[in-house]
Amino acid sequence: MKIRALKDASPFIIYVGAWLSFSITGWVVWLPLLWAWVIIPLAELFIKPHPTNLSEAEEELAKKDRTYTIRDRYSSVCHTRKILIRYVI
Repeated sequence: MKIRALKDASPFIIYVGAWLSFSITGWVVWLPLLWAWVIIPLAELFIKPHPTNLSEAEEELAKKDRTYTIRDRYSSVCHTRKILIRYVI
């Protein structure tokens, strides 16, 4: 399994884990927390950073880009609403 596939699938894994934790009882409830606070930090310790990562100047430009900020906020709000609606109903 490539590391990039794991990085790209990570938000989806957390989303599905949160959905399951609101739907099922038992040990499955802890999966999103384990993923976010144990698996990802441990993986970051052992994975070398990619040489094409953004430099500090490029990172500042990306933070100022409105479309990047809006897209990230909008996607997280949509997923959060879906989970909360599932939990409340």
